[in-house]
Amino acid sequence: MTDDSRDTLIGQHLGKYELVEYLGFGAMAKVYKGYHSSLDRHVAVKVLHSHLAADGEFLRQFNDEARNLATMRHPNIVQVFDFDTHDGKPYMIMEYIDGPTLDDVIEDASKRHSRVSNSRTIRIIQNIGVALSYAHKRRIIHRDVKPRNVMLERTGRVVLGDFGLARLLTGKRRTEQGQVKGTPAYMPPEQGRGEAGEERSDIYSLGAIFYELVTGRLPFVADTPVAVAMKHISEPLTPPKDLVPEIPDSIQHIILRAMEKDPKDRYQSVDQMLGDIARFNKKVKTKKLPTARLTMPGGGKAVDLPTAPELSSTGTDAEVSLHFMDTGQILNLKRGREYSVGRRHKQQAVIPDIDLAPFKAYDWGISRIHARIDMAGDSVKVMDLGSSNGTWYDGKRLPPNTPFNLRHGDIFFLGKLKIQVLIYD
Repeated sequence: MTDDSRDTLIGQHLGKYELVEYLGFGAMAKVYKGYHSSLDRHVAVKVLHSHLAADGEFLRQFNDEARNLATMRHPNIVQVFDFDTHDGKPYMIMEYIDGPTLDDVIEDASKRHSRVSNSRTIRIIQNIGVALSYAHKRRIIHRDVKPRNVMLERTGRVVLGDFGLARLLTGKRRTEQGQVKGTPAYMPPEQGRGEAGEERSDIYSLGAIFYELVTGRLPFVADTPVAVAMKHISEPLTPPKDLVPEIPDSIQHIILRAMEKDPKDRYQSVDQMLGDIARFNKKVKTKKLPTARLTMPGGGKAVDLPTAPELSSTGTDAEVSLHFMDTGQILNLKRGREYSVGRRHKQQAVIPDIDLAPFKAYDWGISRIHARIDMAGDSVKVMDLGSSNGTWYDGKRLPPNTPFNLRHGDIFFLGKLKIQVLIYD
């Protein structure tokens, strides 16, 4: 970061975008926060470094790559809006993400001598994986999957950026003898040997991020980038449970398989990896919801009443429950984690924590990944995840990707399904 006043581009316009804040820089470009006054929209503006802007062949490749990236439309991928040249300055206009990078989150946890929670880790890895799966099906390889390229929007959305741009900086004409291409801390062995990255290379890097999140440590550490790359190539990986014994065996298995040194031994697709994560994360499902047991004075069933039942009569030690008022069933939840709610459909890669498919979820208007119940803090929040039929409260549709606080007794709707939240003291 630099002082804005020292950056000569602050206040200037590139096309219709005014550069209002300096955000940082990378190997390819400086990044600014831009503002489009007519649309009242903030964007991220990447301005190519001058030595790259003077390279005609690089500019041609940059335009081709930007055109390719602009075709991608996915909620977990930073969207490219535009690319152009202004006064000899090539630039790319991208979606502005208001929130920290995953690198910032990891650093903050390290300063507190802590680790990112397992539930949050799983959600982050799943979202990155879904983004990679979407790109891979379109034959777009990232080649530099790392925490710095993962942004966490303040609404909770996880977004992966800088797709394919690493290739522009690691082409054969820019390769120098002994140069390490990519980011060594998360680099698969084949890229460390100078080979081109492919789908399984992205899987290895995703596994390295997974390793760091659950252990609080990088997979390999050395004094120089080349030495780190060499460790990825030849040194055995310390199993995560050797560092954090409480890590579940299934999580360790997923990480170790993703980080196999030979690509043939890794997951052959991101969807395979996501499938194993989904099977691990299947502990909180609703295929067999408990029978409703909350009663009101006078013997009336809670399902018949729109008000909150007396908690003293529940006989449960749960901290929070979801009362499915249309079926009379209760699902107990625990604080300190997040739950995705939706319905499983065929072989979808990511299944929700609370799977309502067995309860005719389609008839209730429930999307495959409909909403999130956030219990990580002191409050209980519901957040719609861009569902088709919406999440509703007090007759109003909640805006997507925006957390909404719930109190004891509040009733909200997922599509047409009526749910009451019960918060125990």
